[in-house]
Amino acid sequence: MRAVALALKWGLPVALLLGGTLYFLRDTILPVINELRHPSKPEAAHPASTPTAVRALQQTRQVIAQNDSRVADLDRVLVEDTAKPPPAAPVAAAASVTPSGPVLDASACQRAVDRLQVGGIYEGSPLRAHINGRIVRQGEVVDHSLGLRFDGIDPLARMMIFRDPADEVFKRRY
Repeated sequence: MRAVALALKWGLPVALLLGGTLYFLRDTILPVINELRHPSKPEAAHPASTPTAVRALQQTRQVIAQNDSRVADLDRVLVEDTAKPPPAAPVAAAASVTPSGPVLDASACQRAVDRLQVGGIYEGSPLRAHINGRIVRQGEVVDHSLGLRFDGIDPLARMMIFRDPADEVFKRRY
């Protein structure tokens, strides 16, 4: 009696599990494997009975084929463009280059540094400061008209360091 009860207790769930696995293999996995081994023609319609994974493979193949044809068209156009030599451009005589822009005065830069409104220093990586209502990172320009950059801080002296385009240093307490 115990043997029959044990067989029923474990036999039925094992049979259901095996049956479900075989059903999943037959209806889902095997059609995908067959489609991968022997692709159907792209013109073939996708009947509703075809598993979703197989239809997805077929549609993916169609998209890839369309993309490949577009890439082939682009390759053809690029080959035609590179085959033509570019037209020769006339070469102008070299002109003398003179630096333009205002000549910077050190006192004007120091006055601009003194007028900056500093809201705070955020030490860390990267170093930041709250200057004139915006957050400025180390190396960013704080005054575009003079080209002043926030260069860093001296924490022991509690000084902010700024540089102009000529690499002249200007300091201000914070």
